[in-house]
Amino acid sequence: MKRCPECRRDYYDDTLSFCLDDGAHLVDGPASNELATAMLPGSTLTDEAQTKRLIENTGVTAILTSGPSDSSRYANRFPKFWLLGGLVAVLAAAGFFAYRSFAPIDNQAETIAAKTPEPAPKLYWQMSETEQSAFIQQRSRHVQTLIGDEPADLDPKALTAIKEEIDDYVEDKDSLSQKPFEEGLRAIYGRASQFAPLVSKSYDARKVPPALGIYQAMVESEYHDCPKVILHPRAPVGLFQFRRSTAALYGLQPDDYCDVQKQCDAAARLMSDLISDFGSEKSSWTLALFSFNSGAEKVRDYLRQLRGRGVTERSFWAVFRHQAELQSPMSEQDNRYVPRFFAAAIIGETPEAFELSTPPLTTLRVGGS
Repeated sequence: MKRCPECRRDYYDDTLSFCLDDGAHLVDGPASNELATAMLPGSTLTDEAQTKRLIENTGVTAILTSGPSDSSRYANRFPKFWLLGGLVAVLAAAGFFAYRSFAPIDNQAETIAAKTPEPAPKLYWQMSETEQSAFIQQRSRHVQTLIGDEPADLDPKALTAIKEEIDDYVEDKDSLSQKPFEEGLRAIYGRASQFAPLVSKSYDARKVPPALGIYQAMVESEYHDCPKVILHPRAPVGLFQFRRSTAALYGLQPDDYCDVQKQCDAAARLMSDLISDFGSEKSSWTLALFSFNSGAEKVRDYLRQLRGRGVTERSFWAVFRHQAELQSPMSEQDNRYVPRFFAAAIIGETPEAFELSTPPLTTLRVGGS
């Protein structure tokens, strides 16, 4: 026990060094015969044994006082109120933690879960190379599903080719250039979101997966529907960059080269024919996509050459993987076309990973349906 020599108050708490009322240095002292006042709201304990039990149960400090005069009571009102408030706070805290200790575990888990924010999804450029490869593999399977191919894991060479094309897009993601094929991702995909519903409508009408058309136009023109410069007479035209002979074959006249709806209809008809040529079995839809760029006859020749060497798989990726066995090497454009299509589709169907505010392009329909 300690005692204040100034106000003659005794403290049971031996850890205190100074009086809580007047700040005087406490000295060791015997228990007094004065009244014990415990800081409990609305009550005063005058029994020393009860006071000791209070200390043991709550850990609060008890003061022994002889009952000050009116003048000293008013003089010491604020220190005592401070002590009373402290005791109430301690008791309230003890009650809260006792409640939490006995609260159902499920409720505690729900509370913790509610207060723990969900981690923000990683942006593509924040991922490690291992994470990027896993991301591309997973999203490539999704793209295969969208275009009608049977989903399958791609080999490392194919993944590397797609990754190079994604990295090429990402390298200029913040570009402010307005030149075709030098713009930033937001400009390209923002423009694509305006045309994607028209593409989907035409491809749906021909029962061709809309994803094929949406990302063909992305690769071919980045949705520049009508060039603003005078073109060479033999230059490809329109949203899908038709050769002039192909455009004429599918009913496009020079006056139609800037008509987006007619271009979409012609592209859907062409893709429908190519899909019929290459069949609808596993991976043949990617062959049709490949032939849209390279020509059906060239693709059929590639397949014949590989079959003569014992390669029976009919897919673009088989041609890509075995191109060293071809009589003549594939051009750079042939090599890049399908991987770039997959890159454009991965970005367009996973916009949140590339900091784009557009929805997945295949979800856009005419009239918002």
